[in-house]
Amino acid sequence: AHPHWTRIMNDHAAATAVLKLTGKSAVESLMFDLGTGNNGLIMTSPGATISHVHLVGSSLTGAGVCLWLDGDSVEHADLHHIEIEGNVTFTTGLLIDQFARAYIDAIRIFSCLTAIQIVGANSDENTFIRLDIGDCSLGLDLDAGNEQHFDDVLFNAL
Repeated sequence: AHPHWTRIMNDHAAATAVLKLTGKSAVESLMFDLGTGNNGLIMTSPGATISHVHLVGSSLTGAGVCLWLDGDSVEHADLHHIEIEGNVTFTTGLLIDQFARAYIDAIRIFSCLTAIQIVGANSDENTFIRLDIGDCSLGLDLDAGNEQHFDDVLFNAL
């Protein structure tokens, strides 16, 4: 783990995520460990900010999402310097659902079933810069939304 990350887990039997933030929030310098059966970080409000975060889903034994922008016609998020380590059988690295105009920069996603999935008709105009996607079964799954912008994307096998 990065020397400045604080590790976060939630193994409560009724938990649906390690952490779900429903108000305007910022998360910085944390490591989320999904354990064997949880989602990682879910953010549901406009203005979500995530910086220098590591999400680990390598121990999952069922479907899970490491980072989930979950809105109902929600706009504006700023994500940068994020590392996602998944499980190639069970993990979605980044799920964008009904979330628009997110700015996503410097993200490394590896060993996931799906690196990035975009769903929901209102998931429009998201910008992705400096993506490093490796060893995933599917790199991008663009199911919905319009005008996704990609710049400097690297797909590789580890």
